[in-house]
Amino acid sequence: MSRGLGYLQNYLLEDIIGPEPRTFADILDIALPPGSPKGDLARKVGAANVSITRSLRRPLFRLCEMGIVEMLGIKSPRSYRLNPVYEGCEYDPRLIAELHRIIKADVSSSNRS
Repeated sequence: MSRGLGYLQNYLLEDIIGPEPRTFADILDIALPPGSPKGDLARKVGAANVSITRSLRRPLFRLCEMGIVEMLGIKSPRSYRLNPVYEGCEYDPRLIAELHRIIKADVSSSNRS
């Protein structure tokens, strides 16, 4: 049983993902700013070869599966944004997680009826 959002999911929701759409390249530019060792390595050898890239894709995909983050577009580059249901909770992962738990509980209880 899950105990809430993970560290990288919190990081994505607190610092990066908001109501405005961002591509994964934009997310990487924020997470790995130019001038940082990993950021320069990602630009030099390609972002797909840097472990932080893979580490960010997994929690981002999980947030999309949970419905907290929307994936816009069907072709690359896709954009990601916070689901409008969570409007007003931008950049507050604790509040987003609590609201998600309430919505999930409400949906599951209505399915039992």
